[in-house]
Amino acid sequence: MTDRRAVYRLQLSPSFAFGDAAGLGGYLAGLGVSHVHLSPCLEARGGSPHGYDVVDPTRIRRELGGDTGFEELVSSFRSDGLGVLLDFVPNHMAASHENPWWWDVLLRGRESRYARYFDIDWYPPQPELAGKVLIPVLPCPLAEALERGDIGIAESDGGRTVTYGDLLFPIAEGSLRESRPGRRALADLLARQHYVLAHWARGPTQLNYRRFANVPGLVGVRVEDEEVFEAMHAKVLDLLDRGLIDGLRIDHVDGLRDPAGYLERLRSKAPGAWIVVEKILTRDERLRREWPVEGTTGYDFLNLAGGLFVDQSGEAAMSELYEELTGASASYAGLEREKKLLVLDRLFPAELGRLSRAALRLRRLHAPELDGAPVAEAVRELLASFPVYRTYVRADAGSARRKDAERVDEAIRLASEARRDLGLPVWTFLRDLLLLRYRGGEEADFAARFQQLTGPVTAKGVEDTAFYCFNRLISLNEVGGDPG
Repeated sequence: MTDRRAVYRLQLSPSFAFGDAAGLGGYLAGLGVSHVHLSPCLEARGGSPHGYDVVDPTRIRRELGGDTGFEELVSSFRSDGLGVLLDFVPNHMAASHENPWWWDVLLRGRESRYARYFDIDWYPPQPELAGKVLIPVLPCPLAEALERGDIGIAESDGGRTVTYGDLLFPIAEGSLRESRPGRRALADLLARQHYVLAHWARGPTQLNYRRFANVPGLVGVRVEDEEVFEAMHAKVLDLLDRGLIDGLRIDHVDGLRDPAGYLERLRSKAPGAWIVVEKILTRDERLRREWPVEGTTGYDFLNLAGGLFVDQSGEAAMSELYEELTGASASYAGLEREKKLLVLDRLFPAELGRLSRAALRLRRLHAPELDGAPVAEAVRELLASFPVYRTYVRADAGSARRKDAERVDEAIRLASEARRDLGLPVWTFLRDLLLLRYRGGEEADFAARFQQLTGPVTAKGVEDTAFYCFNRLISLNEVGGDPG
């Protein structure tokens, strides 16, 4: 393996493909770069400018040059003395007709062999969605879209499909009873499918699959399942085995159900690979020592380096000027919680509702003396009070690690101070749930899903909202940073 000195990232796209990148090898080597970090190279949605919306992890992306182009790129880089680090996305895939696994789920529903591949709630509270997937892509209610003639039937390579604009959806076998269905027959046909086309506004409140952040076009993948892991990683492990790449940059590791378990499995499959994770460390947080990786992709370093150029003695004068010019307070305290609560209500009500319903079911089992309403309120407050992106309590561990328990305790302290009206027993119950003091499958599922949600809530509430509202010194408004 090439000695690791410096990494240079290249963003590949249909307009900057493998052949274009190959010509930069000599220049990068001359800069002292040892490795090139390639953006995702597996098959993505057609025309994708970034590649993080993967539709087929078993193939190198054709728009970039396919297998031949990739091998030629690597050969060129090797001749310049450069190693290759490949960006890999294990957390999500594009919810698109270009994704054969997703297409099969929409075609066959729970009977699809790929139904287990995606994190779908097949039993949501809405009777209309029982055994179906909500697809919130319409600009208006379904009845209106049908009335306007926006939805139709078309011939495709695989037979007949439902069409809406340039979007395609499968037709379940045996459900098409008329060769040219009229408006009423088309509505009946859609009612017989394993999905529900709906107005986009239903997505935040009723979406019944896990997604990347608040993007319904990126569906969560269950890589904690061994079969799913094998299918997702077959291609990249082959690239590692053949020496075409030296390592992997793991995208959005905090989105996974069990990051430590995932990394342990990946390391066992690729013992000699250089593995780094996209992990946002905040405040005094450190990368978990037990994770079998070489490090993070560097947000923490950027904040440290940026801090070298900040003179703390200027804070009072800067705060005074900020308040004078904006009329806003220069205090950052409380703003994060306020914006996290905002995005929970605006962007994540479906996820919040699912967690709240689970907490209420478990309350009836473990703490029947508690009222339901305070439990649901406390779940919301606790999500907004987490001091880090997430904790890593594992169901297969004997007990929670000390650092995880400390983070949960800190979040409960902050939440209980903000909502003293909810009472100590509620917080004790939730603490025991999150630290898996109660054992069982549903208990473990609650803790895992809570941990998967605090990260997106922090990302959208802090990075994408609070940072845009607090501009005292914007150089501090960096991922993982603390502008306070």
